[in-house]
Amino acid sequence: MLGPADASQARSRNLHGRTKAARRGVRQLAAAVGRCSLLHGGEVRLTIREQHAETANSPSPPPARSKLRPPHSGSKLPHSTVRLGHSPATLRSPSRGSLTLMQTHTLILTADDFGRSSLVNTAVERWHRAGAITQASLMVNEPAAVAAVEMARALPELRIGLHLTLCDGVGNDGTPLPSSPAWAGLRYAFVPSTQRWLQREIEAQFARFVELGLPPTYWDGHTHLHLHPVVMGITIPIARRYGFNFTRLVREPRPRGILPRIFGWLSQRAMSALREAGVGFADRVFGLRKSGCMDQAEVERALSAARQGTTEIYFHPGAEACIGENEVAEMVKRG
Repeated sequence: MLGPADASQARSRNLHGRTKAARRGVRQLAAAVGRCSLLHGGEVRLTIREQHAETANSPSPPPARSKLRPPHSGSKLPHSTVRLGHSPATLRSPSRGSLTLMQTHTLILTADDFGRSSLVNTAVERWHRAGAITQASLMVNEPAAVAAVEMARALPELRIGLHLTLCDGVGNDGTPLPSSPAWAGLRYAFVPSTQRWLQREIEAQFARFVELGLPPTYWDGHTHLHLHPVVMGITIPIARRYGFNFTRLVREPRPRGILPRIFGWLSQRAMSALREAGVGFADRVFGLRKSGCMDQAEVERALSAARQGTTEIYFHPGAEACIGENEVAEMVKRG
């Protein structure tokens, strides 16, 4: 028969074992939640509280607290995001008690096609000053790219990324690129010689970005051609070599039509390679369904989803026909 001291030690060992099991469950849960993401080297913070039942013979231990970081996250959130606060979620642990998670919500507001023309540049500046965008994706080979960089230097809170352009634009040598994304995608997939050209062109665009004096941040793609499996496979090592650690995966909740589903499949296909390379991405991205004609209902739908994890909404300033920068800014302020 165990004495009081032995019984107390046995209870302590039992409790310690259950606590370790609960923590293993928390780590597995955090890894799943951690697929959410990773904002330009940003961080999603999770606070876990383990709740233990009281026993008649021993006081309840204090709640154990730990902070978990999703895989591939950096040290802090960048300035080009909107913090949307914290909200708790309580989940049952099969090992013991319940878990309460406090997750930081972040919102990225992106302007695509920066540098394409003076009209687009002016619109990007206007949208940023209004508070409707936090970052802009630069087409480095387009006619107004240098002017866009000069403009960005006067807007220190505007984060600039690379808008990798492999169709509907100008190549590094000044020659026109294929105008059709579909035709370009087929060529890149089935004409082997184009892959050598892709290697040179992608490298040149990343190099040009750095030559313009811009720090490495994130990249995405004009017409989302960066999601093409051949393009993604070539781009990841180049991007990492230049210090880029975040990209866009086009994953809209409840996709409608074939195009969003194709981009969703391509995004899903790219995830494992991106994670392995330490490249982050948002949980969800809005802008495809009503590209160039974002309206109040679509922005509200995106902001509603932004209450969890990391959300990106992208716009095309200068081409948005259905909503203005002031309206977007006001909606963002309201949350």
